[in-house]
Amino acid sequence: ASMRHDPDVEIFKVLCFNILCEKAATERMYGYTASWALAWKFRRDVIINEIKSHGADVVCLQEVDSSQYEEFFMEQLSDEGYDGVYWPKSRYKTMNEVDRRMVDGCAIFYKRSRYVRIHRPISHV
Repeated sequence: ASMRHDPDVEIFKVLCFNILCEKAATERMYGYTASWALAWKFRRDVIINEIKSHGADVVCLQEVDSSQYEEFFMEQLSDEGYDGVYWPKSRYKTMNEVDRRMVDGCAIFYKRSRYVRIHRPISHV
């Protein structure tokens, strides 16, 4: 019997991307790539359309700037039924407010129709 037909099995789809944060997508680093293809406004539309086309239950993104998370991905994916969480790289803790905006991190989005985020206090052992 297939797992798809087993009522006790939960099947979910996960999509994972390293989106290459805007500050890292430079012509110096990627000289073989056309500048229009490196432009964030172009890439973000391609990325969001790819995410939407798969209809994944969980979407994991790496190299996401906090501003991209807040101003683009949360807005776009919220309209598609997702909630999200963001975790910047650890150097974030050592920076001032202005510099923190430039630190990239990981974002996880999940279909709110299937999953609920449970807030638990961090235990200090």
